[in-house]
Amino acid sequence: MLAEGGNGKEEMMEKTYLDCYVTSCVYNANNCCGKGDIVVNGKDAKVNRETACDSFKERKSDSFKNSANSLTKDIAIVCEATNCRFNENKNCKAEHISIAGGNASTSTETECASFDAR
Repeated sequence: MLAEGGNGKEEMMEKTYLDCYVTSCVYNANNCCGKGDIVVNGKDAKVNRETACDSFKERKSDSFKNSANSLTKDIAIVCEATNCRFNENKNCKAEHISIAGGNASTSTETECASFDAR
């Protein structure tokens, strides 16, 4: 995944080890994300409950479970939570994060449990 860096040029995003605990998400299988990359929002967040996984998509039935091609723990994370200490030019620089939300039905019921305010 490419992102625009602070210098206006595109750069490869680093990958972060992700544990996803949003069991109601179509991309989740065994706490792995099958999407390949996610977006965490929360531009003005001061605490983790003010963030959310913008890539969340509710699973309507087991027939749609993990609609993506591959499962991985290492994914690119675009981070819109500018107040997080791990955010560098919208790239999550944490080595490991967790997305919480259990049986969420909307993205606003999810959160980046690893958000750490600057």
